[in-house]
Amino acid sequence: MGSNGTYPCPFCEIDKLSMQSPRHGRHPSKPRTFQDIMAYFNENMRTTQCDPRQQAQFKNVASRPLVACFADDKDELIEWVAVPFLHITIKIGTYLWKEYVRLCKDIDFVLACNVADGFLPNVYSSTTDFGAMILKIEQGQRVNEKCSSGPLSSKYDEFMRTLRVIPEAHHGVSLTGVRSGYFVKANHAPFWQDNFYNNTLIRPQDKLCFQSRLLALDRLRVAYKDVLLAGGKNKKVEKLAEIESLKKSRDKFLQEYRSLAKSISVKIHFLEDHFVEQVQKWGMFSGAWNEQGGESTHSLFHQHEHMTNHYRNDEERIVKLCELTTRKYLLRVKSNSKSKHDE
Repeated sequence: MGSNGTYPCPFCEIDKLSMQSPRHGRHPSKPRTFQDIMAYFNENMRTTQCDPRQQAQFKNVASRPLVACFADDKDELIEWVAVPFLHITIKIGTYLWKEYVRLCKDIDFVLACNVADGFLPNVYSSTTDFGAMILKIEQGQRVNEKCSSGPLSSKYDEFMRTLRVIPEAHHGVSLTGVRSGYFVKANHAPFWQDNFYNNTLIRPQDKLCFQSRLLALDRLRVAYKDVLLAGGKNKKVEKLAEIESLKKSRDKFLQEYRSLAKSISVKIHFLEDHFVEQVQKWGMFSGAWNEQGGESTHSLFHQHEHMTNHYRNDEERIVKLCELTTRKYLLRVKSNSKSKHDE
């Protein structure tokens, strides 16, 4: 299973095309159980030897789940594997950041066009970077520089740094970790008030066009902020009203997201179909199972993977991996030192 497959979701058997429709406009998808996953895997091995070109007919099951050795066959995967709420937040934060930067670039592009065409005083001609932008526009080339190239974009980059948010390269361009949360929760109004609404160099008709895009992005950001506050708490579910509030926040966000985004990714599907369901089943919000603290163990497991390849039994292999990781990295006890507690 994977995001590029025909059936990308590990929790249900929904296909990519059905994922694009709102949940209230399609039939409920069948949950994945360990029994079904193993049946698909065994059939895949028997007939195609897990040929990557023929995975769709086996619901994209190309390997056996490691946690299956601890679960009952009829258990659903969502009862054992947490919905990755941290990665959903990174996805939304990255999407918003890219759209805000794209909006800044488009505004800079229009400003440069106005200057180049003589609509406005040539106030930026003395700026080297902006002068180069005007030359490219006159040559008929679309400006596609880094976010520091234009007058508005460069200020937005500085604004990002005041939020302790510095974009980093991570599978392309992405915000990492809790920085996405900072970005979503921050108040962006002062930046746009100072640099866009009060900008007298933008023609009124252009300002109206950009204003509608800006307001749509702000609505989306505020909607996800409500989801983050409602679903990211580190506590048990105490009242039914908390679940209803989370559902309303989720539905409002999805409505805004579908009006802007071209397609629905598997992480947005997690939020739409599985996140609230898991909060209800587990009786606690995502802050109680946040995966941020376990992110570093991925690399630790990979470092020791070659040391456990000789184990034929998956359960023994997992136990040995956990033992090696815990003993070498998590229990940092020096053999030649004793604490007062030890004495």
